[in-house]
Parts: sequence; C-alpha cells; structure tokens
Amino acid sequence: MHELPVVSSLVTQLQAEVERLGVAGRVTVVHLKLGALTTFVAEAMTFYFDALTKGTALESARLEVEEVPVLGRCRGCGEKLTFEVLPFVCAVCGSPELEITSGRELLIDSLEVRDETG
Repeated sequence: MHELPVVSSLVTQLQAEVERLGVAGRVTVVHLKLGALTTFVAEAMTFYFDALTKGTALESARLEVEEVPVLGRCRGCGEKLTFEVLPFVCAVCGSPELEITSGRELLIDSLEVRDETG
C-alpha cells in the first residue's frame, strides 16, 4: 500500500514531462528501474499505475519495471559483489564494510511514444 503515493507522484511527474516535451503521440510504455532495497513491489506499482492513469494522457500506457539487484564493493578486499540476503557481508573476506553501488533506484528510465500525427 505504500506504493500508492509513490506511483501518484510518478504519474504527476510523467504527465508534466509529456506536456513539457510536447509529445505529439501516445505514451505506450514507461520504463522504470526499481532497486531491491526500495521495498516497493513491482506488481503493486503496476496496479496503481494502471488505476491512476485512467483518464489521463498516460491511459493504456504499460509500466515496465526493471528490478535492479543490490550490488556493491567490499571496502576491505575490493571484491565486487551481488547481495541477496541480509546481513550483507563480503563473501570473500567476511567484512561488513561495504559500499552499496546499486539497489536503491527508483528511476524513470525512458518512455516509448507512438506517433499519432498521421
């Protein structure tokens, strides 16, 4: 349920961007990057997106969510790692001193638009 205000804000931002760009066609796909650490559920984001875009310029656009894994680097040994289970520690040296490099994203990556100017 905590996805609702986030998706509402996302839809508002998308509508403003479509208007600012003067998009002549119809938005068909919105590509969103969603980091694993955000705790947002992709299916809930899609559900709210479909509900909140009814009657707008984004109606019938599809929200495609790319889930971004938690990646990082160990500050102890320099190893690059993918983290899946808490607690996050280096699989090589066991150090908890990590730099998280991805997994926090909530990013509108791109829009696809169908040209309907004729």
